[in-house]
Amino acid sequence: MDPSALPPDVLPVMAPVLLEFCGLLSFSVGKRDDLYISSRSMLATVLSLPSGLPPCIKSPSKLIEQVLPFAEEIVGVVMDELASLDMTVSSKNLEDLANFFKVLRQQALRWVPNGGPLPKNLYNSERGHNDTWVWKLHEMSMNLLNRVDECLKRLEMDLSLSSENRGVNISQSRWVARSHMLVMLTQLDFISMIYEDLVHNLRLVLMAHRDPLNALVRCSKRNEHLHWLVKHKDLLCFESRRNLVLMMLPEGKDEYGELHEMLIDRQHLLDESFEYIIQARPSELRSGLFMEFKNEEATGPGVLREWFCMVCQALFSPQQVLFSPCPSDRQRFFLNGSKFPHPQY
Repeated sequence: MDPSALPPDVLPVMAPVLLEFCGLLSFSVGKRDDLYISSRSMLATVLSLPSGLPPCIKSPSKLIEQVLPFAEEIVGVVMDELASLDMTVSSKNLEDLANFFKVLRQQALRWVPNGGPLPKNLYNSERGHNDTWVWKLHEMSMNLLNRVDECLKRLEMDLSLSSENRGVNISQSRWVARSHMLVMLTQLDFISMIYEDLVHNLRLVLMAHRDPLNALVRCSKRNEHLHWLVKHKDLLCFESRRNLVLMMLPEGKDEYGELHEMLIDRQHLLDESFEYIIQARPSELRSGLFMEFKNEEATGPGVLREWFCMVCQALFSPQQVLFSPCPSDRQRFFLNGSKFPHPQY
């Protein structure tokens, strides 16, 4: 059953029942029972939905205390999977982890003064706070980060072996299969808004493993949740940053509307191109472009591709003074702030 298909008024009633049912099942049949595992997964899904939180639990701290034991279980399962030889994690366990972390983060941020981060003395075991949910959530997150760190070390060894021995090659499909590492890092970044030292340690892990991080980002498929990596763009190579941007862009529609038609004079390429683009509505541009040069009969994708190339060459030409080439890489450019281009641009 898909909980998102249920009426919104049913979900808040369903959540307390699932909390109680999962607690009873864990004692009666054990935590390895299929019914318990499916019920725990259902609980994670229901709580993560906008209308799934039970209204009877008004205290964020109270809800976290009830949810945290189930989150600790799924984190333990995921950590065991990461410790395996191939480091694979099931998609269902990844989904449950993300759902539980979403609930914990939302409720913790409601509890944290001024939206966080928390003072370290509130979750320092040396201060005697190791029996609180604040400490337990911090410990769970740090343990997961340490396990991900170990996995990234193993991936780095694979990369080193590949570079030293040409006979060993890590295919792109294998890196795609390891994209769950980015899911782990994404969840840890979400929780790091609560704990300042987790922000620092996460940054250290990323810095220590730039090569596998870049390989994972380069080979990842569309994922709108990776926007947090923009904060660490200094650790990413050009190919990784480019793929990150492409992953974050919204998917195009399968059915396009009417194409936005443009008739351009080659002698006034930029002037007329800007006029057409400025006059177009965003929805028209997303639908597509139909390009034709004046006094020429050719049309189609080839002409559109030629127009794109010509516009790019014109924009980056020294005569426009819009951009300056990077001294160390002539294929990269910076905005030219020292000169004043034509006011139209």
